[in-house]
Amino acid sequence: MFLPLLFVILLAALAADGRAQNVDIRSITSAVNMAVTSGSFNLSTGAASVTSSSAISSQIRSRLRPWTLDVRALSSTFSHSPASGAPLTAKPVSDLLIRQNGTSAFAAISTSNMVVASGAATSSTNVNLDLRFDTSLSDSPGNYAATLVLTIITL
Repeated sequence: MFLPLLFVILLAALAADGRAQNVDIRSITSAVNMAVTSGSFNLSTGAASVTSSSAISSQIRSRLRPWTLDVRALSSTFSHSPASGAPLTAKPVSDLLIRQNGTSAFAAISTSNMVVASGAATSSTNVNLDLRFDTSLSDSPGNYAATLVLTIITL
């Protein structure tokens, strides 16, 4: 079974009062593919977890103020393009988890903003985010896609 994922990343730079702020994103990964193959599954439980380290990378510059990086999904479910003959599946986006690289705990993505990284004013800092996709043999094969919105907020 092969379940590649494609994530489209949208960016917004806002000040706490909603005005445009001098925040510069130098680089970001705009698409992430995570392959889930039949070898990824635990045959006793039927579960699989695939982790992509530093799946989203960005360089943040906020010279004047501390900043936070928030993430949310636009929809509560993945869009699904089933494999030939497979049924359409409404898989919750909460099966996609995120963490800042180097930290231990993953958190489920939802349609509400969640802080995934923060920092003090800086001339430049790299932020790398890991993604983990949880699936099972009961999920229909095919392509699952979600749109994530990353928002940089200066405080």
